[in-house]
Amino acid sequence: MSSNARYPAAAWFVSIAFAATALSYTHLPDLMPVHWDWHGQPDNYFPKWWVAWVVPIATAIVTAMLVWLLNPKRTSTIIVNAVAGLMCYFCGVSLYAA
Repeated sequence: MSSNARYPAAAWFVSIAFAATALSYTHLPDLMPVHWDWHGQPDNYFPKWWVAWVVPIATAIVTAMLVWLLNPKRTSTIIVNAVAGLMCYFCGVSLYAA
């Protein structure tokens, strides 16, 4: 059985993270803040091409590693899908905040 057949939700979450980034990429600022000081003011910026694609790529890598490392049991399926969903959520929050 292929990995996609065992983890359809995880595959959807990774796809959604990439699709959301691709759709919102043109609306992001050229420089995006990545660090804030004690007063809540941004003090470090990265180019948008770097910041925008870090979370979807990390989502894909972490999900692929979990699929590869964990045995195909019900518990591991829940873990893989939950981690992929949480990382997809982080992608959406970071894109919304930008």
